[in-house]
This record gives sequence, C-alpha cells and structure tokens, in this order.
Amino acid sequence: MADFVGADRALKRLKVTPIEIESLEHPPTVLPSESLAHAREIMSRTHASWVAVVDAEGQLRGHVRAANAAAEGTAGDRVERVESWVSTDDYLENALAAMLLTDYGWVAVVDGERFLGVLTPDAIYRALRSSLDEAAAEHATAAPAAAAPATPVEAERTSA
Repeated sequence: MADFVGADRALKRLKVTPIEIESLEHPPTVLPSESLAHAREIMSRTHASWVAVVDAEGQLRGHVRAANAAAEGTAGDRVERVESWVSTDDYLENALAAMLLTDYGWVAVVDGERFLGVLTPDAIYRALRSSLDEAAAEHATAAPAAAAPATPVEAERTSA
C-alpha cells in the first residue's frame, strides 16, 4: 500500500522543483539577419532540426525549422513565433505543461527578455530525477536509525 500511495510523489515534485539553468539544453542560434544558408549549414553541422533566432540583445525572436530554411533570404524572413516559454523562476510542472501544448518537443526558457536555452523531456527527467535523489539523501540523513546500546550493561541501564 505504501508504494501505491507514494507512486505519484514524483509528479507532485514537479510542482516544487524549480527550473535550474544547469539543466537547460542549448540549441544552435542564429541572428535574424543571418542567411538561411547559414542556418542550414549550422543545422547540418549540429544535426539539429531547427535553430533558435536570437537577436543581438539575447532576445528570442522565434525559431526556424529545417523544412522552412530551404528558401533564400534571412532567418528573420522565415522565423516562426515560439508559442510557449517559461521563466527561470518557474517550476518544472509549468515547463512540462507548456511543452505538451506545442508540437516542438521543447519549451524555451527566458530570464526576463533574455533567451537562456530550452527544456526537453529528457532535461526535465534529469532535473526531476536529481531533485528526487537529493530529497532521498536529505531524508536519509535527517532520520538516523535509533542507536542500539553498545554493551549489555548499557542495555540494562536504559531499560530500567
């Protein structure tokens, strides 16, 4: 029964686990003014299916998927709006919910206006697993087992 009751603790932990910058993945980026040929070359070199379009101030302007980069022009000409994003002060639950509402398979993470990276399902798994492991370690050190008497004489004194 205890296993059943605690089975959803990981899902509950999504509500209280903050987004950690270290868990972000960093997709390739291009400036809006850079050519689509350059975007295609970056995608080819990095084996990515898209590039983030980030301006000189670090603001996410959107993304360009490989299928939309086949034309001539600039990344800014073919940029698609990013439909959902989360802030660094958000929690993994909101990041996962935002991710599930798009067909990207990732959610952008911003700090104010500045693009920091993306969370993917794998990154969320790693961050949540790390959080669960830390909680288990804290629980193990917070609840030490009762010390057994060292000798029969001590046992007799404590039972009297």
